[in-house]
Amino acid sequence: MYEVTEVVENDTDSELLLIIEPWGDELVIGPRQRFTVRFRAPTRGASETHRAPGAVTVFAWSGATAEVLDGDRLVRDYPTAVPPLPPAMSVRQFLHLFGLNEKK
Repeated sequence: MYEVTEVVENDTDSELLLIIEPWGDELVIGPRQRFTVRFRAPTRGASETHRAPGAVTVFAWSGATAEVLDGDRLVRDYPTAVPPLPPAMSVRQFLHLFGLNEKK
């Protein structure tokens, strides 16, 4: 099993929107709070992160599942693996192809 961990920290005094793709789920990270996004897959891959004012979008890769943690507490679980994608295409590229862009 291959694992990638992405820490998303909100170092502001305002709420930050965390978007988990390709599930399209939105979570709110409170001021001065951090969430850990943990991806697991049977094959090697890499997550992608896109940061914009007020929002962070984290993309899984084909075959990956995910979970979001607040410290040791499970916030959200994404047990359905990302389906296969066309060769050499990331989840972010695939969603963009269909006009499903991350919030800006």
